[in-house]
Amino acid sequence: MTYQSYGTGRVVAVEGSGMWRWAFLSPQYQQHDQVYGSLWQSLLRWLVSSVGLVPGQDLMLRTDKVTYSAGEPVAALLLTRDESAGSRKLEVELTTEADGSARTVTAVPLGDEPGVYRVPFGVLPEGAYRARVAGSAAASANSAKTVAFDVRSISAEQLDVQARPDLMARIAEQSGGAVLDVNGTDSLSDRFREHLARSRPEKVRRIPAWDRWWILVSMIAVWGTAWGLRRSAGLV
Repeated sequence: MTYQSYGTGRVVAVEGSGMWRWAFLSPQYQQHDQVYGSLWQSLLRWLVSSVGLVPGQDLMLRTDKVTYSAGEPVAALLLTRDESAGSRKLEVELTTEADGSARTVTAVPLGDEPGVYRVPFGVLPEGAYRARVAGSAAASANSAKTVAFDVRSISAEQLDVQARPDLMARIAEQSGGAVLDVNGTDSLSDRFREHLARSRPEKVRRIPAWDRWWILVSMIAVWGTAWGLRRSAGLV
């Protein structure tokens, strides 16, 4: 089950096979039948509550994700109780947690959705950030005016590029392999033949002698010659 914020709401994707079986549990699991209905009711309640401001809330600042990739534009969504978009000038303060530097970004109202503002932060360098609604709008008690997010490189290879000889040696030991030196590429074929010799035991195939035609003919000729000699000598 995955979800992602989209616009002023959320999108949920439920992936799996045989989920319908959950609604038809066997008799020995009937005591867990209420979990099925509770899950979907709670999921729908969670989706509906994320569409806008909850009752009693005057302002909310949120981002689409908690982790952005490097080079990806970052933006936040600001929801207010103000019905007339553009009538207020709202500013959001973006602080870098590493050095404490801050800058102010003006929220841009969305004309089609009153009370909804978009806060474009642009492309940010890697690091941890915290955004906070600045000015008089932040004085409201019933508001979620702070949000934190990170900008990271999504490639694991770029996060840790150091060689791990100890790890490779452990993998080779547990998998039955061997660690080769930098200059030991010439012995790779020898190691491979040794591995084949160990993993493939010698097979013995027994073939009867008369399966070869010339051996069968030779045996018949010997038997015929012996019979002819014995007959000529009067032994037969």
